[in-house]
Amino acid sequence: CLPLTGAVAAALARALVPRRPRGLVFALCVGTPTALWEASTAYVDLALTWLIGAFVLALVRFDETRDRRWLAIAAVALGGAMATKHLALVAAAAALPVFVVSQAWRAQGVAT
Repeated sequence: CLPLTGAVAAALARALVPRRPRGLVFALCVGTPTALWEASTAYVDLALTWLIGAFVLALVRFDETRDRRWLAIAAVALGGAMATKHLALVAAAAALPVFVVSQAWRAQGVAT
């Protein structure tokens, strides 16, 4: 899961801060000692990080493209995260209200 987590982090960096080098973000994510240790153990936290990152990335992509397939991907990623560890509910409770408010603002024409 470590390379997948790094890839999601690099994709999020590209989507949110286009001028930052994705390779650096990937290297920082993959080369962190704690992440390396997590990758060598049987804990599910790295998989949870990957799935929550994929969930957030899919929401960001939906916001950019308005393609509803990204919402399906977000739902699958969040479902996988919730099946991995119940702590994913905290991520959902944090991300979904922000997403709903931003979509309401977009529908009303408020600049975000």
